[in-house]
Amino acid sequence: MEKSLFERMGSTYEMRGDYRLPCLALPAEEKSVGVWGQRQGITEQLKAENQMEWVGRMNCCKAQAEEVILAELIYV
Repeated sequence: MEKSLFERMGSTYEMRGDYRLPCLALPAEEKSVGVWGQRQGITEQLKAENQMEWVGRMNCCKAQAEEVILAELIYV
């Protein structure tokens, strides 16, 4: 039987009953807020202390990024 693309990329399967399931694992990394968030004062500390304020600021950053993308790349 020919190897699947998943196997050719170095990944493996494990047998569970009659099924072959891919062996998947998420990396144990913490994602940072990013440059846009840092410029707006959005930190992990703010997220821990005041979640609603953090969500509001993150939504604002998202809206600004979408506006730039739409104006400069989509609606050219």
